[in-house]
Amino acid sequence: MEKMDFNFIKEFWNDEFYRYSSEELEKYSLNTETKSFLLKVGLLKFNYGSMEFMETFEVKDYNDKKFIKIGKTYAGDLCLNEVQNQVFYFFLGQENIFENSYCNSTIFEYSLFETISAKIANTYEKVEDDPLESYMCAREIIEEFKKINSEAIYPYSYWTDAMYQYAIGYFYDKHDKFEEVVRTGKYKNFEEAHFDVLLNGFEILENKIGRFE
Repeated sequence: MEKMDFNFIKEFWNDEFYRYSSEELEKYSLNTETKSFLLKVGLLKFNYGSMEFMETFEVKDYNDKKFIKIGKTYAGDLCLNEVQNQVFYFFLGQENIFENSYCNSTIFEYSLFETISAKIANTYEKVEDDPLESYMCAREIIEEFKKINSEAIYPYSYWTDAMYQYAIGYFYDKHDKFEEVVRTGKYKNFEEAHFDVLLNGFEILENKIGRFE
């Protein structure tokens, strides 16, 4: 896939996007790449998951730093920083909102991640009901994300947390294996072990406790 293949995103979502005018976008500190994407594609009109994208942006201060708010959930705000226009998600009420807040390098990349995750999830018939399928889906999505921007994939990151919600049921099913490896002291807690497996596969535990079913 070409980096700037906007059609992949537009076609998958049936071109259901907010349209932005050049005059509207000039109100904000947006670079050429961001403007190009918002003019040619836009942001999804309907809520995807819990994310609600905004038809009109807001300039807001977060800990005395200016950001452009482009979306929101019940728990936080999706924003672009000025000039670079990298994407961040701020959990409001968190003591340090900048901790693990980075999402993507551009709004195009963020939208690409949303599209890839939805497309892959659609290939798993029982992703909502079968813990193993949910885990396999999360692993496939993460590996695709790594190919595009590995810096967005680390424990407690925005995208990794989203995939963790897919995988957690399967991790509960395998609790005895995690309990065994945590007991050895090779992980400080279950979450650390969970994230290692989420990001690298269950094979990572083979070096910790040996091969298992």
